Amino acid sequence: MSRTIKTNSGSEFITNIGTERFIAILCKEVGAKYEEDPLGFGPVMAYEMTEDEAKEAAVLITQFLSKEKYFRLFNKIKDSVFGSDATIETFITAAECLVNDLKQSNGYECVS
Repeated sequence: MSRTIKTNSGSEFITNIGTERFIAILCKEVGAKYEEDPLGFGPVMAYEMTEDEAKEAAVLITQFLSKEKYFRLFNKIKDSVFGSDATIETFITAAECLVNDLKQSNGYECVS
């Protein structure tokens, strides 16, 4: 299952359940916008972000990666988000792709 995401710039932003969980967890960790599941299942991807919120999230994630303090988070979510065979490079690549998507989006909204 995935959401249809409409970006303000027309760029593509593709998600699935796993990437949405990763986005939510990462945004919560760095202090960027995310939502709480109403049933108490933890953080979920924000259904919309303004251009400023998307840029702020990109900056916060970039800062988080530059400090190399992400090993704890990776170890905590590795199995549930990426799978047991995932490496730290998988985490970094996914985070860097998210930063790029957020920057290019100029904000977004989930339309389904």
